[in-house]
Amino acid sequence: TLVPLLGFALISTASGVSTWMATFYIRTFGLTPMTVGTIMGFTSIIVGFPGAVTGGTLVDILRKRGREDANLIVAIGALLFEIPLSFIILNISNPWICFALAVPSAFFLIMAFSVAHS
Repeated sequence: TLVPLLGFALISTASGVSTWMATFYIRTFGLTPMTVGTIMGFTSIIVGFPGAVTGGTLVDILRKRGREDANLIVAIGALLFEIPLSFIILNISNPWICFALAVPSAFFLIMAFSVAHS
């Protein structure tokens, strides 16, 4: 069906954008790799656990309601929030606003990855 294909396309897009985000910050804003790494690392630490738990909880709720495709629904839903945030980040000229928007972006990305592989 088209749903798994959509899920794969979204996760590939999100993964590709997030892979290059550190380089974007360094090249666009002239920040040092240490600054970018520190901010991105703390962001991942702060939102990693809540993102994974939220995704798992939503999957459990949907499964109890009889949705066998709960993992896919939650992953696609999270990516539908994350991908637009990433593209907004790429078009903002203030690095601190970008980092602020990266917090919910990372939350949704971690949510998607945590349930997509379970």
